[in-house]
Amino acid sequence: MTTFAATNSGEEEKPEIVYVSIGDSMTNGYGMDGYDGESGVVNYSNNTYSNQFAAWLSGYEGPIADDQVIFTGPNGTVDHRQLAMSGMRAEDLHYILDYGTENAYPGDEWTFRDVLVSTRWDQGAEKTAEIFQSAIAEADVVTMAVGNSNIGVYLLDMIVNALGMEGYGYDYSFATLENALDII
Repeated sequence: MTTFAATNSGEEEKPEIVYVSIGDSMTNGYGMDGYDGESGVVNYSNNTYSNQFAAWLSGYEGPIADDQVIFTGPNGTVDHRQLAMSGMRAEDLHYILDYGTENAYPGDEWTFRDVLVSTRWDQGAEKTAEIFQSAIAEADVVTMAVGNSNIGVYLLDMIVNALGMEGYGYDYSFATLENALDII
């Protein structure tokens, strides 16, 4: 939550803002210099939209270093907590935010591949949910850009089904699609 930094007498207090960014590869800076598309996990590139927004919130105007998460400027200090994961779908975020609650969303096999087996979130569902839930609870500002990956999952499944093959799931669908393309 917002706190105010101590200042010398006569100076205006500057807020300390906790900013959390949640999303998929677009939040991670897809297509920008420094984006690591092969790993499928977040890469704190200085060019990410969320880092640029954190700098703007604080009024910071200097160069943004890779891995920079604290931005101090004339508007105050922003603590940027970047929780985006490339490939995250709306269902995956739902699973993480709902985890441990009564009637929690159970997830699906994509959730377990993308969220729980991810290189960044390999601590398991409980720890991942704790990280997300506590960061959001402490946040003053949250931005979310998720759903782009939903389109890819949907289209892949539609292509596999249109080829007369059945199955759902990342590994199965890609393997099935590759086999179908070999046949064609």
